[in-house]
Amino acid sequence: MSDLSLQFAPRQTSTDRQPGHRNSVMGEHANCRHGRQASIRARLQRKDANMRVRSKAGLAAAVLTAVLLSAPGSGAQAPQQPGAPTYEELVARAKTGDANLDYLALRNAYAESPHYDPYGSKLGELQSEMFQAYRRGDCAAVLAKAESIFAANFVHVDAHLLAGLCQGKLGNEAAMRSERQIARGLIDSILQSGDGKSEGTAFVVIEVAEEYSLLRALGLRPSNQALIHAQGHSYDRFDTQSNGTGQEVVVFFNVDRPLAVLERELRPEKK
Repeated sequence: MSDLSLQFAPRQTSTDRQPGHRNSVMGEHANCRHGRQASIRARLQRKDANMRVRSKAGLAAAVLTAVLLSAPGSGAQAPQQPGAPTYEELVARAKTGDANLDYLALRNAYAESPHYDPYGSKLGELQSEMFQAYRRGDCAAVLAKAESIFAANFVHVDAHLLAGLCQGKLGNEAAMRSERQIARGLIDSILQSGDGKSEGTAFVVIEVAEEYSLLRALGLRPSNQALIHAQGHSYDRFDTQSNGTGQEVVVFFNVDRPLAVLERELRPEKK
């Protein structure tokens, strides 16, 4: 089990396969090694997982099909309300260790901000460099990369997790607890959105990285992924295996929000 999965004892870990489940409309992501989205997926997935990853070119047909066949999905996480705290205000509260911070509101505020980057394209190589630095035990580099990620995306779960691990290794107990509190709050806000057992109770995510962060936190290793369109919404369906027991587990994520951004990029006239 990885260090990242050891950070959590998630409240909702039962995501057993439902017998007789059928998907009404399914479109698989293309396995495109050279696409921008494929490179993003490849940096996030484990080296030993033979994943079919997301690429912008491969998603185009699926997104356009969803637009034609279904009404726009509302998603389980509503847009930020007028007068609500801004993303910057919520980030400042998180940094002070505010125990009453609403992490769902923080994630939603990020998704409504100019910083929003659901596919991590603005981060460049920072994510992979951060993981590489952690694997070689270079905590100074991990913390530097994490800070750069926070400047662009403060709700990046893995950056908080690795920063917390390194702060602990360096003996900075207060900083370690702060990073773990933030990571815990972000993960809990995803877990509270559903149970991941079906499309109707899918975990709601605002960015691709959250899918992999949650799977790691649950101790699940992905082996296959497909994009599904059903009842006006879009879902990522992951076939996974438990790191602890080897049990096969299917997990669903609602990806309405990230795909809405991709649709606007593919169809700029719809903006």
